[in-house]
Amino acid sequence: MALTDENSNPEKDRALNFLKEKFKAVGYMRRQNPSKFRAKGPDVYKKGWEVRFVARSDEELQAIRHAIYILGYTVSKTFKRQGRDVQPLYGKEIVGEFKALHAAKTKEREKEQKKSDELRKAREALREERRAARKAKTEAINAERERKKALREAKRAEKAARSKSGKPKAGYPAGGADVHETNRTEGDTRQAKGRPGELTPLQLERRAQKKAREEAKIAKREAREALRAEKRAAREAKKAAKAQAHKGKKDKKNAAETKSGGKE
Repeated sequence: MALTDENSNPEKDRALNFLKEKFKAVGYMRRQNPSKFRAKGPDVYKKGWEVRFVARSDEELQAIRHAIYILGYTVSKTFKRQGRDVQPLYGKEIVGEFKALHAAKTKEREKEQKKSDELRKAREALREERRAARKAKTEAINAERERKKALREAKRAEKAARSKSGKPKAGYPAGGADVHETNRTEGDTRQAKGRPGELTPLQLERRAQKKAREEAKIAKREAREALRAEKRAAREAKKAAKAQAHKGKKDKKNAAETKSGGKE
């Protein structure tokens, strides 16, 4: 009897649907290669046409054998494979009947693998963005430390220059002299002006501090941008995973409705 027999009764329909479900879950096929069969002969080339059901328990094995018996096929002897019972169903015609189910199963498996690969790539991209954000944050922290260090060095250099030259702080002239009178002396005028086109050590330190502050600002800006990109990628990955889960539930629901409609 063919699996698509129009004169089948409800009991046979239930047995057929049971075997189809088991084939999708734990079944596979073996198909004969005609050229190898002709070249080697049946004594050497043992592979034939068969559908195999892998039983996960004794109860499941008995249910599979009973369904095969209900459909009118020969209930062949079971054998062990990797510690589990395998129930074969022999015949080229039977393999042809299960071929469409096998193709659908393979397509569904490829679809699930594709989803898994996309999810894995999204997770890897998210990890890379997080690493980039952490790196940018570390660079910003180091730049800020360098800026503070340069500022401390500039202050120490300024203090050392004052103590070496004996020049008092601004607003406190040495010996009680008037500030304007002290600044009018020739030596102080030359010291204030300095050589033409030459920067003082304090001016150089201030320029270095300004440059360090600008670099720290740039590093902080890049860290914020990387953090925003990381959050955006996380939201997109979460949205994609939610959409995939919703689509999977919808496909399962449609399959259940189609199955129930076929039974009716």
